Amino acid sequence: MLLSNVQLSDGGSYRVIVSNVLGTAVSPGVLLTTIGALPFVAVPPLDQTNFCGDSALFQVTADGSAPFGYQWQFFGTNLDSATTTNLLLNNVTPDQVGPYTVVITNAFGSITSSVARFYLNLEPPLITSSLSATTFQGQAFSYTITGLHTPLSFGASGLPPGLFIDPTTGIISGVNLESGTFGPIISTINACTSDSESLVMTIISAAPIIASALTATGTEGTPFTYRIRAFNIPTNYGALNLPIGLSVNPLTGIISGTPTYAGNFSSTIFASNVWGFGSANLSFSFSNETICFPRPPPKMACLLAPKRASSLPRQPASFSKAIWCSILPPAWHRFQTATPTIMASPTAWTP
Repeated sequence: MLLSNVQLSDGGSYRVIVSNVLGTAVSPGVLLTTIGALPFVAVPPLDQTNFCGDSALFQVTADGSAPFGYQWQFFGTNLDSATTTNLLLNNVTPDQVGPYTVVITNAFGSITSSVARFYLNLEPPLITSSLSATTFQGQAFSYTITGLHTPLSFGASGLPPGLFIDPTTGIISGVNLESGTFGPIISTINACTSDSESLVMTIISAAPIIASALTATGTEGTPFTYRIRAFNIPTNYGALNLPIGLSVNPLTGIISGTPTYAGNFSSTIFASNVWGFGSANLSFSFSNETICFPRPPPKMACLLAPKRASSLPRQPASFSKAIWCSILPPAWHRFQTATPTIMASPTAWTP
């Protein structure tokens, strides 16, 4: 028979009864005398060195007659709820630096362990979160400050408009109201010291960016249409110094109309929303209108021409400022408004 974890109550006389088909026999009694032993420390607690804000763990192993009771002490004073083989110190501070012991008890007495000292390293709660952040104007933003050694609180100064910090969690959040590059100072704080860094924040503008072509062509006297297009959801459009005959629809961004004059023109187009506006220069190029007119009756083709013309029959000639009549005019004349010139191949001319 094996008795495990012998207790004082296990002491006394023990016999064994042996039996078979012929009968039964009882052995002589054997006396078990239990002796109580004082507790003793098998493995003592060891010194600990930790950073401010971290955790420290003391442990002890006892031997002797179980069961055991434990009471940890700091400077000889009992610590509340410290009655197991382990003593865990969370988020350590300078107030916890000093000597720790544990009193071990059983039914036969008690013993106090050797002193284990706690030392504190005052390294700052160094910031570990990224020191750069990129976001967009008008969008929700969230950034969490993190640091070593369990910071107790957080800070941020010089945040862009629309952003705020929760000093307990270190979360910077809100909606970015302005665009640009900002450099708020963020910080972590624990019971011993603090750390601070500059956070580079790049907020990309949400103002429209013109995306349509910046050149447009057409012909004078011919209906013309061009649409302003832009990124970032514009809500309004406009244009300055449009060629005569054209106008812009502020809701759709469509420039339309009939250009009055030929030539090259430059206008400023823009698109806007609640976050700002974007603009660009738009170049127009309108060519001359070509006019065709039918063959007049014989001897009635009267044209503006110089009083004298140097041209041979059936050769091109240019005319202006005087009246000439063609006996056999061409079937069609082409008149360009840029220069009052008639191009023809006359067979004969009569002044």
